[in-house]
Amino acid sequence: MGTFLIYIFSVFFCLWSFVLGATSFLSGSEDIPLMPDMVVQESPAIFDKKEGQVLVSKVITQEALAAILKFYDQALPNLGWTKVADNTYRRKTQTLKIKIENKKNEQHVTFNLIEVN
Repeated sequence: MGTFLIYIFSVFFCLWSFVLGATSFLSGSEDIPLMPDMVVQESPAIFDKKEGQVLVSKVITQEALAAILKFYDQALPNLGWTKVADNTYRRKTQTLKIKIENKKNEQHVTFNLIEVN
């Protein structure tokens, strides 16, 4: 019972830290956090394919590549995501792929969220 309570408290604390830190989330998805200095580059595109629904969103940040990868490796598991490959996470029927490109000393980050029907 004690271990379970510690687990519940840890999950609650991680989620609450997002709220206290005024963390914003990816538009179109209520559970993919954005790093504090990420700026939305394009409005998200949501479209249906025969495989399921796809959300594509692009943001820009000055953060280093390593900091971005560390942020998502730490944040996403607390929200139920499991890392299945480099920059690829899965949760139930959803797959999230994060692509990062360096352009003019900025990181251009593309989120591809696929919801399989």
